[in-house]
Amino acid sequence: MERMDCDVSSGEEDANRLRNKESSDDESSISSSDEENTKDINEVKQEDSSNSELEDSESGSESSSEDDEEDENEDKSLPAKTFIPKGKIKHTDLVVDESAYVLLCKSRCEYPCMSFDIIQDNLGEGEDRSSKFPISMSIVGGTYSGRKNVDSLILMKYSKLFPSSKNAKDQQQRITEQDRKSQSATLRYVKISHAGSVNRVRCKNINNSTICSSWSENGRVYMWNLDKAIKAIASDKLMNSFDARSVEPIFTFKGHTKEGFAMDFASTKLGSFASGDQAGKIYIWTSNQQFSSWNVNTVPLSGHTGSIEDIQWSPSEENILASCSRDRSIRVFDIRTPSNTSMVKISDAHQNDINVISWNKLDNPFLLSGGDDGAIKCWDLRTLGRSSGSCPIATFNHHSEPITSIEWNPTDSSVFVASSEDNQVSIFDLGVEKDHEQNANKDQDQEELDKLPPQLLFIHQGQKEIKEVHWHPQLPGYIVSTSLTGIDLFRTISV
Repeated sequence: MERMDCDVSSGEEDANRLRNKESSDDESSISSSDEENTKDINEVKQEDSSNSELEDSESGSESSSEDDEEDENEDKSLPAKTFIPKGKIKHTDLVVDESAYVLLCKSRCEYPCMSFDIIQDNLGEGEDRSSKFPISMSIVGGTYSGRKNVDSLILMKYSKLFPSSKNAKDQQQRITEQDRKSQSATLRYVKISHAGSVNRVRCKNINNSTICSSWSENGRVYMWNLDKAIKAIASDKLMNSFDARSVEPIFTFKGHTKEGFAMDFASTKLGSFASGDQAGKIYIWTSNQQFSSWNVNTVPLSGHTGSIEDIQWSPSEENILASCSRDRSIRVFDIRTPSNTSMVKISDAHQNDINVISWNKLDNPFLLSGGDDGAIKCWDLRTLGRSSGSCPIATFNHHSEPITSIEWNPTDSSVFVASSEDNQVSIFDLGVEKDHEQNANKDQDQEELDKLPPQLLFIHQGQKEIKEVHWHPQLPGYIVSTSLTGIDLFRTISV
């Protein structure tokens, strides 16, 4: 990783309002690796092979206040207008309304990370941590370069992230501009060599160790212990002495006949794991007591006639998991069943391939699914039978392209986030109902807004070919999304 760019911004309004803007290379929200950083982009300069610092672009600028005043006057000259996406939008067509974000940080890797997961830490959790600045968090991503012998797992630690000074005024903890300038945001990272491009990454905290799984394009699934690397990115001294070659897979499974994407750690039984491939097979793993090796059942779960795209273990039953497939079906398995076949099947759950599912960890009967048809569906598993006539309790057709990722909010049972190939990250709240009061004097903007689902809270844009999105399990409201153009870390004022 030679360079990353990061732009930290924030907001205070209750909507993501984007103004139309003429497209130009130097106005792009994410600069190319050989560009000079612009005024509103903080450059991450490489200090050594594994340590970067995000330098405040305002530091040392004598004319920053004058420039800010000019920008403010320029903004006032533009009429505020709600932008409503229609189809696939290029990220260079828009300028973000920063007032809609509590915090917004952008970064980019040398090669795109098409999958990632959030690393749990011991820094606490809950709204107390979420609202206290500076913010820090760690993630692990896997690169997809399309080249030989260059891919890696990348561990990244974001530190000293502050909201904008405008937003800080509304925070319980007041932050002065002097505080912000004296604390430059930092991003430390280490790269661990990976055999083949990474299709998917998942990690789990097991007995105070971070165990990571990676699906490779070479058809193998690897298990890693990331403890050494996590310690390295927490300390400059340890980072300088860290040897990435010392981290190797602790287990490799070669039993899949084709590559795949689907995999998941069980939350109710530590050491249980499942992986699914493009041949339609799901293998169940169990670890030894030290979580240093795994035994994989050689008889896979069967029933799907197409590639397994996603797997989710039940959040309440240790022997139950759900899967979705290109065969347009969702299946629920009990791994104790001798026949290894599903106990519940939803045939033709979508019009096309089903890409992702998410099981609600707070309200267990509810399962989300997203497909190539652009639809998001919510299923109540209590009402499902073995027939193909099962119906979702809710369907959302806001997105115009395939759904690439979906996840329930781990702290709010009615809220979920989704990403799509239409370059949008959307946040929905199923608890919101349509306001039936009619306003006779609606302007054109309001008429367009009324066409959106009332449950749609927020639309985040600015990324191209978004592949995966996750809520931070310890920082309520914070979301991380990855795409071809980089990784966004943000919290909106809506959630």
